[in-house]
Amino acid sequence: METFFKRSFDVAVLALQVSFHGGLVAWACFCWSEKLLDESDFPAPVLRELAKLEMGSSFLADTMHNLLRASTKCMALSVVQHHCLWLWGWSTDVSKAKLCSLPFKKGMLFGEELEKFGQEFGEY
Repeated sequence: METFFKRSFDVAVLALQVSFHGGLVAWACFCWSEKLLDESDFPAPVLRELAKLEMGSSFLADTMHNLLRASTKCMALSVVQHHCLWLWGWSTDVSKAKLCSLPFKKGMLFGEELEKFGQEFGEY
């Protein structure tokens, strides 16, 4: 099960990279097409096509931003799943839900906050 959560996280990272880079390219295309529309004296058919390019690149940039947000949420949920799996067999008085909400920091599953919980409840 842990392997599947890791793979899910890795796929979310790939989606994050694609959305980030795709969004940058789409935003650059939008800015370039906007600049061309504002500064040039092209014939009317060319201006219409540039307007379509501007609209399409704007839509693509917005879509990539939405994908970026969804990918980051997926990564966060993957970390929470990993927390829950790790706590599955642990018997303690500390709320497992509270522990699952701890942030992922510095390559550690629970970070330094777990030490605070352990010291607070005398189980560390």
